[in-house]
Amino acid sequence: MGISLDAEDLSSESGCGMTTATNVRVRRGGPIGQGVRDTVPLALPIVPFALAVGAATADAGISFTAGYLGAAILMAGSSHLVLTETLGDGGTLIAAAGAAVLVSARFALYSAGLAHWFAAGSRRRSLLLAFPLVDQQFLLCQQRFTDEDDDDWRVRYYLAVSGVLIATYLGSLPLG
Repeated sequence: MGISLDAEDLSSESGCGMTTATNVRVRRGGPIGQGVRDTVPLALPIVPFALAVGAATADAGISFTAGYLGAAILMAGSSHLVLTETLGDGGTLIAAAGAAVLVSARFALYSAGLAHWFAAGSRRRSLLLAFPLVDQQFLLCQQRFTDEDDDDWRVRYYLAVSGVLIATYLGSLPLG
């Protein structure tokens, strides 16, 4: 397993000839291993949230299949919760969908914030990568990506983060 250091803002101290590094990020292994290690601490809090969404879905009288498919299609727990709660409280489908769209509007900003990191790929690839985008993933990618990373490294890291977050959410949801 290789270790690489990504250092930003290298500077020399005047007079002593010493070089210091600030904002050093250690990477162990490849992008998949790094993505998994970075994501686990942020994925753990998803479990109680997924339990709450699953319980709210069951409480609203929505079938397990519809609730689970809705979660997999939306891939946005807060939107799913708003949709479920609105329908469970007797709201119309239009009101529920409208509320879910409003809650999900932040993902357009996240997509715009990450777009330059994936500009080398096709539009189809960009659309596929946008699907699993969630708050934690945006945060990790904004912190981890550098101009020195190649496109393949960023895509593999992004997909590793996606896999951990999706597995955590969809694996915990039925327990609620």
